[in-house]
Amino acid sequence: MAKILVVDDDDNIVTVMQQYLVERGHGVVTARDAAGALAAVAAEKPDLVILDFEMPGDTGGSVAKRLAAGKDTAELPIIFLSGRPLKQVSQSVSPSALYRFLTKPVNFDILDRTLKEFLGRAAA
Repeated sequence: MAKILVVDDDDNIVTVMQQYLVERGHGVVTARDAAGALAAVAAEKPDLVILDFEMPGDTGGSVAKRLAAGKDTAELPIIFLSGRPLKQVSQSVSPSALYRFLTKPVNFDILDRTLKEFLGRAAA
């Protein structure tokens, strides 16, 4: 299965997401902030990032912009998570076919469909 980076400053969300993804056979790496996310992407080379939009130190949008500019990370799919209205979040990042936006609390049916879309039929 895939290696997925989960980035969120809320330990409960990280724990729930990690457990959910591991139960589906994925490898999971975690980070708690923007700097940790960028370091984890460089070190772990995940297949997909689940990224909190509002974090200490920087936003998920800024992290996505830096990843999109990277030679090795420009094609990395990102699922943004946010408690804010999705329209507000999606308008604050450059449009990309590699981005999807989900609300908190996470609807796991939608998450599964999104993972399948990005990672293939065996993703969920």
